Amino acid sequence: MKILAANQNSQKLPIWGMIAINEQVEFVTMNDREKYLFDLQGFLVVRDFLSNTEVSVLNQAIDANPDKRFEHPRADLDGTPLDGEFGPFWHYDGMLTWPDPWCQPFRHLLAHPKVIPYLNTLLGRGWKLDHSVDILTATTGCQGMGIHGSGNVTFNGSRFYAYQNNRMRCGLIVCEYYLTDVNPGDGGLCVIPGSHKANFPCPDDIRMWETNQEIVFNIPAKAGDLVIFNEAKPWCSALACSARETCGILPLYTEVPSLCRWSVPDADAGMGFRIDRSPASGVGTPVYLQSPVDRNRRRNFGTAPTRRGMRQRILENI
Repeated sequence: MKILAANQNSQKLPIWGMIAINEQVEFVTMNDREKYLFDLQGFLVVRDFLSNTEVSVLNQAIDANPDKRFEHPRADLDGTPLDGEFGPFWHYDGMLTWPDPWCQPFRHLLAHPKVIPYLNTLLGRGWKLDHSVDILTATTGCQGMGIHGSGNVTFNGSRFYAYQNNRMRCGLIVCEYYLTDVNPGDGGLCVIPGSHKANFPCPDDIRMWETNQEIVFNIPAKAGDLVIFNEAKPWCSALACSARETCGILPLYTEVPSLCRWSVPDADAGMGFRIDRSPASGVGTPVYLQSPVDRNRRRNFGTAPTRRGMRQRILENI
């Protein structure tokens, strides 16, 4: 972890009439090794991020709510290497509003003190939860998913990777917390390392895992590990090969002001979300908002009348 002091000559620049977050104060960031690995690969594995107690509490909450589990629809993958008996995974939903005490461990993850440096580094000072938190589980017989993600082929305000002025910026990142061990060959999260910078589209036969399979990396991880990856990176869920059920939690974050096409979701019950943080330490506390006025303050910049110059505006604010 590092403490970064921003350029004292930097100014708050407007984006579509909004004011960018001022980075003239010190804030915690990733260390240099982590920055190198993420910039190189487009993903980062943080070992032993969660304690054994945290993993146990999260698993207990999931086991106590079996009625919240539903199967992801099965895709038409007949005759492809990704075909399987079931859909690619099972979801759990609404965990932020599950009854106490089951909702609390998931709420704690949203602004976990240890994740703050990663969000600060990849999104800048000012970020928000962009999607509803998802829990995915899979076991033997689940389908794989086709690789998806645009890389750097076209600039997309909701999914991009940029580097300038010694800063990395991502349009959208996924933090996947592992609650079970995923060993090589078990299936689960797969990525094409470095593809967040790719300037050519991924061929369809690679996306469907029919050829050049050696370039696709199935990330092994242990319970308690965290994998952070850029949503622009082509990625997928591989065919599940393990008889053990694997499980992961996936909150997605984006920057503020946001250029994402998705608005921040209400937490499954008309309830909004923001982070209140100490400016110096960056440590945050999730605050849940029920006021329609507060919810309406969350802007969806992806509906702006034009995208011309969008990339340059982001780079100017790095």
